[in-house]
Amino acid sequence: MQDGWVPTVCYGCYNACGVLARRVDGVVTEITGDPQNPSSLGHVCAKGKARIADLYDPDRVKKPLRRRNPEKGRGVDPRWEEISWDEALAALTKRLLAARDKDPRGIVVAHFDIQAAAVVRAWATAVGTPHSNWSSAGLFCGMGSHTVNMLINGSYNSEIDFEHCNHIVLVGTQMGFMVDSNAQATTHHCALARKRGAKLTVIDPVCGAAAAKADTWLPVRPGTDAALGLGIVNQLLNVLQVFDAEFLRKRTNAPYLIRPDGHYLRDPESSKPLVFDVQSGRAVPYDSCAPERMALEGKYLLNDVEARPAFVLLKEHVARYDSESVSRITGLEKTSIEKLAAELAHDACIGRTITIDGKELPYRPVAVNFKMGAVGHKHGMATGIALHLINIVLGAIDVPGGFLGVNPVGPTWAPEIGPDGLLVTSEHIRSLYGYNATYPGSAVRPPETLSLQELFPVAVGGRTMYPFTLLHGDDFGLDFTPEILLQCRVNLMMSMVDPQKIGEALKRIPFIVSFATHLDETAEFADLVLPDAHDLERADLFPGNHPYAFLVPGPGVWYGARRQQVVPPAGEARHWCDVLIDLAYRMGLRADLHEVFNAILELEGPQALPPEGSFTVGDIGLRQVQKAAGDEAPKVGAINGSGTFRLRAKHIEEAYPGPWIKPRLPIYQEYLLAKGEEVRDALEGRNVRWDTSDYAALPDWRPSAADAEDAGQFDMYAVPFKLPFLGLSLAAENPWIADLGERHPYAFRLMMHRSAADARGIRQGDEVVVTSRVGEITGRVYLTEAIRRDTVAIAGISGHWAKGMPRAKGRGLHFNSLVALDLENIDKLSSAFDSKVKVRVTRAKTAPPEGGRSVLKRAAALFLPLGWLQ
Repeated sequence: MQDGWVPTVCYGCYNACGVLARRVDGVVTEITGDPQNPSSLGHVCAKGKARIADLYDPDRVKKPLRRRNPEKGRGVDPRWEEISWDEALAALTKRLLAARDKDPRGIVVAHFDIQAAAVVRAWATAVGTPHSNWSSAGLFCGMGSHTVNMLINGSYNSEIDFEHCNHIVLVGTQMGFMVDSNAQATTHHCALARKRGAKLTVIDPVCGAAAAKADTWLPVRPGTDAALGLGIVNQLLNVLQVFDAEFLRKRTNAPYLIRPDGHYLRDPESSKPLVFDVQSGRAVPYDSCAPERMALEGKYLLNDVEARPAFVLLKEHVARYDSESVSRITGLEKTSIEKLAAELAHDACIGRTITIDGKELPYRPVAVNFKMGAVGHKHGMATGIALHLINIVLGAIDVPGGFLGVNPVGPTWAPEIGPDGLLVTSEHIRSLYGYNATYPGSAVRPPETLSLQELFPVAVGGRTMYPFTLLHGDDFGLDFTPEILLQCRVNLMMSMVDPQKIGEALKRIPFIVSFATHLDETAEFADLVLPDAHDLERADLFPGNHPYAFLVPGPGVWYGARRQQVVPPAGEARHWCDVLIDLAYRMGLRADLHEVFNAILELEGPQALPPEGSFTVGDIGLRQVQKAAGDEAPKVGAINGSGTFRLRAKHIEEAYPGPWIKPRLPIYQEYLLAKGEEVRDALEGRNVRWDTSDYAALPDWRPSAADAEDAGQFDMYAVPFKLPFLGLSLAAENPWIADLGERHPYAFRLMMHRSAADARGIRQGDEVVVTSRVGEITGRVYLTEAIRRDTVAIAGISGHWAKGMPRAKGRGLHFNSLVALDLENIDKLSSAFDSKVKVRVTRAKTAPPEGGRSVLKRAAALFLPLGWLQ
C-alpha cells in the first residue's frame, strides 16, 4: 500500500466533498481538501477533519453480533454474542428467501446513504421490493422543498446564483453558511457576494449563523412562512405592481384562462388550455399564440363561460394577505414586510439583461431560498410554492442572479414538456431514487406499500409514512406486514420522532439487521448487527455526488468525484452494499442484479456487467470511471493526485437554462384539483384522517397542528435548527465534534430568550424541563436575545441514550422526543413532517452546578480513547 495523499470523498455529511487523506505507514494522519474538486474548492469542514477520530474509534463494531435476548425495547440489553460472517450471511439469506417467497414487499431497507442509493435500488429491484428508501431524513429534511423544486425548477435541489445575486433572502435555511447542500461552494461564493456588497435578509425564528451576519433578520413566528410569502407577492402584484410580465407570458401558465370551477378553459378539439390573444381578440390554444399577445389581465365571456387568466386569480387570491393581516400571523412588523417587498421589487432589475459568454440573458439579481425551517411543516409544499412565487413573479428562475435549480439540464438530460405544456422533471433525475414526477403526478391507487406512495401522487417520496403503516397498516388496507428490515446509516430511534412509538414500530418487524459502526439506539433493536466500513475504508459508485442534486449549479464544469478505499476496513468490517451484493448472489439473483445495475447506471459495452461473475461496489464504480474518463481513468484517484474527473465546461444553456427551457412553470396548480379528488376517492371507507385542503390551485397559509395545542398548558414553540459542525447524527460519537459542541454556547443546550426565562425564574445555565403533550426532556439552558420570545430551539440531534455511544450518551437534548407521531403532522401533498411543537419550559427542581464535570475531566473523557494520537 503506497503512502502519500490519497484522493477520495468525505462522508461526514451528504455533500461528498473531495478530500485528500494523508496515509503514513498505512495509517491516516491528516485530512485536507482536494483543490481540484469544484464542490469543495480545496476546503474541508470540522466534520471532515474529524473523520479520523471516527475511523480509529476503539468502540467501533468490528465483528458480526447476534442478539441472544428475545426481549426488545429502549434500554433493554440485547446480550450480544459474536458470530462469523458465514454464519450471519447464511442465516440472513435463509430469512430473505423466505420473506421473498411470502411477499417481496415484506423486505424493507432503511438508509440515508446517498452515494449508495443506486446500489440499494438495484438490489431492491432485483429482490422485488419497493421498500428501498425508508429514511428519517424525510422528516427533518426538505421533502417540501424537493417537491417544489422539481415542480418549478425541474431539479431536486435549488441554490442561489451568488456570483450575480445582489439580494439574498434565506427562509428557514442557512445556505451559504456551511449548512445545506454544496456547503463549501455556497459558503465561498456567498462570502464573495457579501464582500462585493450583496444584501442578505434572513427569515428565521432563530438567529443562527446566517442571521447573525445578515443585514436584516426577520424573526418570523414558526410555521407562518407561507403567509409571509403570499404577503410579499401581494405587495409586488397589487401594491407596487412590479412583476416580470414578459417572463410570466413566455415561461408560465399565468395567461391560461380559468373557468369558474377552477379548471382550465380548454379548446374543444385539442383539449389544450386556452389563452386570450389580444391581437385577434379571441381565445386560442396556448401554443398557437405568441407570448407577447397573451392577455394577463381581463375577464372574458366565451361560449357563455366566464374565464379569466390565472394571473388575475393569483392577484385576487394574494390580496387577502395584506401587510396588516400578515403581521398578525407572522409576528413581524407591518413596515418590515412592506420594506422587504419594496427592496425586492427594486433589486430585481426587471427588464435588464447581462451578457455572458457573448450571449444576452435576463438579469434578475434577487433570490428567495427556502428549506426545512420553512417547509418542515404540515402544509410544507404549499409554503414552498408560496415562497417560490416571489421568484416566479420577479422572473428570477434559472437566470443570472436568481434562483437556480441544481442542474435541471445536463449533458444527457433536460426537463420534458408535459401535459398542458408544463414542465416535467427529467426521467434521468427521477430514476435513481424512483421519485414521482411532481407534475403531472402519479396515479392514485389504494395503498400497496409502507410508504403510502400511492396516496402522495405529487410528492417525490413517502419516507415519513413507514412508522404509521407499521403500527396501523390495517387502517390503510395493507394486506402484508414486514418480515425483515435492513438498516444502515440512519438512526431511526433518534432521528425520527416519539421514540416510544418508533420502538413499538420496530418491534413489529420480526427480524432486524443493522449495518453499523456503533451500537446506537436503533442497533439495540437489531437481531443481527453487521460491522459496516467507514467511508475511508470503502469504495463507492462514481460520481460520489449526483450532478442533479449535489454538483454546483450555474457556470463551471461537469465532473464527478470518486470515493476509494484509503485503508483496509477495521476488524471484520465490510461495505454494507458489498454485503447486499453478496446476499443477492446467495439468493440466486446474480443475472437479475447485473441487468438492473446496467440499466440504472447506464453501463454499456465493455463496462456492462455480464450475467455471470462476481463484483463489488468498487468494481462497478471503477467501470463507471472508465466509461466517463476513458484514457484518463487511471489518473482518477492516483496517489498525490485528485479524485475529481472533469468532463467538460458547461454550456451557457446548461448553466442558466431559464431562457432556453421550453416547458412552462405553473403559478396556478390546476392539476392538484383532480389529484385531490382522486386521493379522497381512494380513501373512501377507510378510517383514516387525511386532510386534502392543500390540493388547491393556489396556496394558502394554514396553521400547523401544534397551533391547536392548549396555549395555557403549552405556551412556547420549540423548533430544531442546524449547526455547521453537527451533521445529522453521524458525528454524535466523535470526540472532536463533541468537544466543539461543549465549547459552543448552545450546541448542547436549549436556546431561550432572556425575557421568557426571566418570566419563568430561569437563569443562565439552569437545568430545565421541556414538556410537550407526548414527551419530556431535560437539559441546560442558554439565554440569549437571538431568538423569538415565544420560541425555544435545539440544535442538531443530541441527547443519546445508547450504551454503545458513551461519548454521546446524555450530552444535549433530544428534540425529537417532544414531537408526536401523528398523522396531523404530515403534509398530505409532499409528505413533509411538521417539526414545530408547543411546549412548556420550567426550571428543574434540582439544578446541579453548571457543567456537571470539571473542564479537565470532560476533556479527559473526550480524548482518552484516542491514545493512538499521543
